[in-house]
Amino acid sequence: MAEEKAKAKKQEAKAEAKAKPAAKAEAKPVEKAEAKPKAEPKPQAKKSSLPGLLGRKLGMTQLFDKEGRLIPVTVIEAGPCFVVQKKTVETDGYNAVQLGFGKGRNVNGPLSGHFEKAKVSAAPKYLREIRMEKAEECSPGEEIRADVFAEGDMISATGTSIGKGTAGTVKRWHFGRGPMTHGSKSHRLPGSIGAGTTPGRVLKGTKMSGRLGAKRVTVKNLKVVKVDPEKNVLLVAGPVPGPKNGLLVLEKRLSGEK
Repeated sequence: MAEEKAKAKKQEAKAEAKAKPAAKAEAKPVEKAEAKPKAEPKPQAKKSSLPGLLGRKLGMTQLFDKEGRLIPVTVIEAGPCFVVQKKTVETDGYNAVQLGFGKGRNVNGPLSGHFEKAKVSAAPKYLREIRMEKAEECSPGEEIRADVFAEGDMISATGTSIGKGTAGTVKRWHFGRGPMTHGSKSHRLPGSIGAGTTPGRVLKGTKMSGRLGAKRVTVKNLKVVKVDPEKNVLLVAGPVPGPKNGLLVLEKRLSGEK
């Protein structure tokens, strides 16, 4: 009896083992989730061949390069600028591109028509020209961003220096002062401004007190350290002329140009 029960258990176990693969075969295959179509990359805007653009000085900060050296940099909001007009030798006698930068300008009728012709919706605050040999490559209404520059480019920055009002000769021209003791009353006086009989007048260009600063200044050979086209930010090694939020004209320096 015991042997018969053992045989019956073995047969039942074999039957169960045969039934399991059959059940697996009958099970429905798991449907895979459909793969989402990949998003098509956005078409990249055509990089402009313009040799410069307008910007706004935001301030200064510092960066460390790969070798660990500290570099003082100026942060510039470079663009976006819009081409308002292109000038050619045939129509204006020279090749140049007129750029508009900034917002918040109240314009009269002629200027509003000038902007409408260029298909510029918002009237720009500043209008400046940049000389360009191939002005026909730009079209009115075209947007110019900070990607016209690349890291390592050498550029020049033109702006209006900070005005310091009327200054004396010591501050303006770095004159030396007179004695401070022994009864001297000529501490910071300019001194003589010319002879008496000959030439009998003050020569032009004589260094005297007067207005200091608030002049158009160009700083050349500034190196571009970093470019962020999405935020329109440019980091330039060293200082640039003008106060914070001052307008800057940025132009590329050609190789070999002084």
